[in-house]
Amino acid sequence: MDASPENFKAALRNFASGVTVITSLDEDGLAVGATVSAFTSVSADPPMVLVCLNGFSRSARAIRDSRIFNVHILGCGQVDLAQKFASGQAEKFPGNCFEAGETGAPVLGEGDVRLECKLVSETAGGTHGIFVGLVRNVATRDSEPLIYANRNFCGVQTLEVVTKP
Repeated sequence: MDASPENFKAALRNFASGVTVITSLDEDGLAVGATVSAFTSVSADPPMVLVCLNGFSRSARAIRDSRIFNVHILGCGQVDLAQKFASGQAEKFPGNCFEAGETGAPVLGEGDVRLECKLVSETAGGTHGIFVGLVRNVATRDSEPLIYANRNFCGVQTLEVVTKP
């Protein structure tokens, strides 16, 4: 099978990943955000993460302009939030009302797992931008993580645990 975009996407459907919502401010100070599964840690000291977004998206432009972003790591009870920020709707923050975090980037709500970041660098990767952020502030809570695989959201508890003897 060739590595066409369709075959590549079909292969990646088998890779389970956590679900995040990335938020930032556009050049007019309006809150923007997108659901992203392409997220990982880069370094613990200093604390750094990376996220990948379509380089032409409103959220990518906002991160470039404001040089700040928040990573909200979603839990099982936040499927509606993941779907809302994955949608094409322009107004994801009703009335553009939001609480600003330490860096100024929008915070989605109390009790979420959040990393507040300052942009360190961006690298082009095909159609996407790879954004590396220095984590300036962390909010944590215990929750079952939200997972995305095979075009479905699920929780860790619903996955079969496989261990070696």
